[in-house]
Amino acid sequence: ACISRHVIDDLTQKYVSIGIRSGTREEYEYVSENKIKMFTAEDVYSNGIEKIISEFRDYIRGPVYLSIDMDAIDPAYAPALGTPEPFGITPRDVRDVISCLAPQIVGFDLVEIAPAYDSGGTAVLGAKLVRDFLAASSKARSFIEHTL
Repeated sequence: ACISRHVIDDLTQKYVSIGIRSGTREEYEYVSENKIKMFTAEDVYSNGIEKIISEFRDYIRGPVYLSIDMDAIDPAYAPALGTPEPFGITPRDVRDVISCLAPQIVGFDLVEIAPAYDSGGTAVLGAKLVRDFLAASSKARSFIEHTL
């Protein structure tokens, strides 16, 4: 939430968060006051990631900076997280976001893997998501260059 405030205050007026499971009253008030588009993990589960991506794209039509907070992923898939919490989104949901938004992505990061708690699986998943981003981004750029 702290980073979100800095992004909104310093960089952009449009911000989308996918996979939220909990927050303080103040955080939810900030989301409401600043017209942040927020999709909970339950929204993803109930509506499907495709609908979430569609709404995301309707809201943000231009360039996207994609920051993946691994805490959004259910700890059954990624246990070595900063703040693991059950009922998160799946790695496939994250991969779908990456591949669908690749043509719009101008920057990317992945955060919140806790190596001290990792037997290797969470780091492998994180590396796979970074690799998927690089591949999807390269494919999207190649397609765009060949169609211009």
